[in-house]
Amino acid sequence: MIKNNQRNRFFIDFQKRLEQGKLLLEKNSHDWATRLFSDLYFRVESIVWLSKKRKEELILKITYIWKNYISILSSKEDYDFITIIDGYNRFLTYLLTVQDYTIFKEYTNKFLKLLLSRSNFSIPGIIKFINSITPTFMEQNNWIEIIELQILAIFLAKDFSKIKYLTRSKNYLEDLIRKIAPSDRKLFFYSLLENIHRKFNISKGLAEFNQALITKLIRKEIKLLGENVKSLKDIKVNKENYKSINEKLHTLYLYLINIGEQKWSVAIIKTVFYNSEKYETHKDAISKFYRSINQFKDRGMFDNIYELFIFLEERMISESNTKYNEGIIEIWVKACNIFSTRDEKKLLFITIERLQKYLVIPEKNSNIVHYFHTHNFLWQFKSQYLSFNEKEFWNMIFYRALFQQDDASLAKKIIPLLEENLHPYLKDFDSIIEEKEKYKAKIYQLAQIDKIPSDFKDFKIANIIIKISTKGEFSYRIHYSNRNIYENTLKKEYWNSKYLMTIYKNLFSTPSEQKYGFNLKEFGKLLFLSLPKPLRDYFIQFSQQILKPQICFVFDEVKVPFEFLYDEGGFIFLNYSLGYCIGRPSVMGSRFLTEQEPGSLDKPKEGSNIILIDCINALAPKKWNEQKSKKESLFHFSAGPNQLRFAKELFENNEKINEFIGLTGSDSSKEKIIQNISKGNNHIIYFVGNLIFLESHPAYSYFITNDEKILNIKELIELLEIKPNNIKPLIFLDVRILDRHGLLQKNALDYISKILKNISATNLKGILIRITPDFNKETKTIISEFFKSLLNNNNLGISLFKARKEFAKKHFPELIKTEESSSTKLKKNGEKETEFKKILPALNILLFGEPWNKL
Repeated sequence: MIKNNQRNRFFIDFQKRLEQGKLLLEKNSHDWATRLFSDLYFRVESIVWLSKKRKEELILKITYIWKNYISILSSKEDYDFITIIDGYNRFLTYLLTVQDYTIFKEYTNKFLKLLLSRSNFSIPGIIKFINSITPTFMEQNNWIEIIELQILAIFLAKDFSKIKYLTRSKNYLEDLIRKIAPSDRKLFFYSLLENIHRKFNISKGLAEFNQALITKLIRKEIKLLGENVKSLKDIKVNKENYKSINEKLHTLYLYLINIGEQKWSVAIIKTVFYNSEKYETHKDAISKFYRSINQFKDRGMFDNIYELFIFLEERMISESNTKYNEGIIEIWVKACNIFSTRDEKKLLFITIERLQKYLVIPEKNSNIVHYFHTHNFLWQFKSQYLSFNEKEFWNMIFYRALFQQDDASLAKKIIPLLEENLHPYLKDFDSIIEEKEKYKAKIYQLAQIDKIPSDFKDFKIANIIIKISTKGEFSYRIHYSNRNIYENTLKKEYWNSKYLMTIYKNLFSTPSEQKYGFNLKEFGKLLFLSLPKPLRDYFIQFSQQILKPQICFVFDEVKVPFEFLYDEGGFIFLNYSLGYCIGRPSVMGSRFLTEQEPGSLDKPKEGSNIILIDCINALAPKKWNEQKSKKESLFHFSAGPNQLRFAKELFENNEKINEFIGLTGSDSSKEKIIQNISKGNNHIIYFVGNLIFLESHPAYSYFITNDEKILNIKELIELLEIKPNNIKPLIFLDVRILDRHGLLQKNALDYISKILKNISATNLKGILIRITPDFNKETKTIISEFFKSLLNNNNLGISLFKARKEFAKKHFPELIKTEESSSTKLKKNGEKETEFKKILPALNILLFGEPWNKL
């Protein structure tokens, strides 16, 4: 198992070497930078514990440094051209090493354009370069790139014998032409040659370029090609006939797609764009362009889509020179949206990089909402595969707070956490609030439509299961009041709790250690804002229902208690019946338990049977204390006797209890525990004591019984598989979590979720857990109210909800909404808002299991 410090060392070293390589490039030390980056690439590939997507992300970071350097190198006129050529050659070699053929193709074209732009370019040198890169495109079966390069070489070369792959290219193109009707061939060549001419910025005019090709092709007796190029003289595009020509081109491009030659249709789409842009408007051209992209998307032609977006970016750059270009940003947002929806990871990574290139802090106030709006989408696109920085997290949260949830007070508190360069744009905060509805109306959208059947919308939601998988995918299953079921998986946003965890831990800090200054209510709002909008909309719908649904959260591990979540109705633990399930493979097809289903409840006929098990280790194991000259408890548990006494008093004379067994002291031996549990007649199994956590094998975390034997969790669960009386019990772990050395583990939630992730709880009604070591009168209130409600035949979730509600009424009534107050007020007598520790006991007990289960 790889330890966290080993991982951290690797990532710190990776970042350090990345910066070193960047500095070497800035000094034009290409050789040393190449060695460093090559070594770094092979180092990443050799790490077995890195996931594939993480490796791709790290390798792309190296690629981005090379790309940025090449862009700077190419843009400066005072650079030595030999240095530029060497930089390109080393970058292209690197791209072949990492097998990034998409960027390789893009930068070979950039390099050729750069060479051709120089007045003294070397034709033999360009032909040699074309010959060197053609085999790579042949390996990729990229014949359109090969043909374009060969036609460029024909145009440039005086001696065709120097063009290495001309014959193979000629044969391929002739075979393609024979698939096209003679009447359409000249349109095909018209589009192909116009795009080659534009792509490489040929200095000669298009007519002159075509004539040069005609002369050379006919002279070299390449008749079929020469004759078709010659016929281009008949094509004259003007305002009167461009629509007719565009329609014919459209028909041709659909034909090429249908016969499996779709890659050739890219040039035709570009030609249609040029014609529309020239004779109509830029907006009309864009509209037709996106229709073509959608047709490509339906056919899975994603590499071609990326090429079209690159083309559109270049056109937009030529139209505008503003630093913050909304049009280009929206191009790449749409591209990211396509690639994220279709799980095209590599293309998504590349398009995100292009989006971030243009998503700079705006120059004008009028762009600031667009900037935050786009950051919300950027978060969604990066959430599945890529890591975030804190800046991106706060930009997303700020946007959602102000523009989606209309929470100006929280948004204002987030401003100091945003980049300092953004602060001047937010000084006039009140005017942004006044104008935000106008912004909402005009800004671009990529709506994620939650397609609920129309006949469901008139019914209330009764129960809902919400799952967040290991990779962060959200899925949910809803049970409506008309007994219909609706289920869905959200594909455009994934859960990432990294920064929420940091803020959550900061809640426990002393005032001097506070970094963020959020109170519990504000943290709950942040947690709410981190959910995808469709789920937030459901919670808003819940808050408007008189009868609130029961909610079951399904995680592989619980990092943050979702009880803290604060929606429009307040803290959800005060409004909903909640439960957790750990490690369930899917929520799809999950069956909801309802009161109306006959025989679905294991309701005790003569009261419940309860067994109380003492594992406080007062009797054993012992350790020698030299100062006291005697043995004493190895795992001293001062509150243990009090907890046992409380549990015993809670159940012993309770009229709802059929049988109460207390295995305490010497009676709490492993043999007696197993004997009593194996009978299978216990409705509640109540543990008080020390649970020793095993990091390497969480399912084998264990209790030490009073006869100094080990009873591990996996063994306990296996005992419950016998079920002679078909009773599924509730287990209550009223325990402290210790490591093997006896050190108390404060974050019990993390350890418990790891244990539950590695066991099967199908033979249980649920597991109730106390997640903090504090055992006081507040904790007693929660426990006693829970069991009081449970033994009155309420389900697990309702029982815990009622216990929390009762606790809240006694200890912080200001959190309970009243009819007179429509907002949740925490302030009282000018004091600070309710402290975290005051509310924590209400969240001390968590339920793992479906909340609608009953005894």
